[in-house]
Amino acid sequence: MPQPMGQTGGWESYPLNPAVHPGKKVVFQYTAEMEVKTLVFTLIDKGHE
Repeated sequence: MPQPMGQTGGWESYPLNPAVHPGKKVVFQYTAEMEVKTLVFTLIDKGHE
């Protein structure tokens, strides 16, 4: 995972609406200037599809 907030930027993770996208979340990685650098959609429990 990206480093916590600081000189390098940071990241945030949010679960998606379980009624529409069950078991999924979105992760945002930010630069030090607070611009979104990376956007990832992933499973919350990677042991299941």
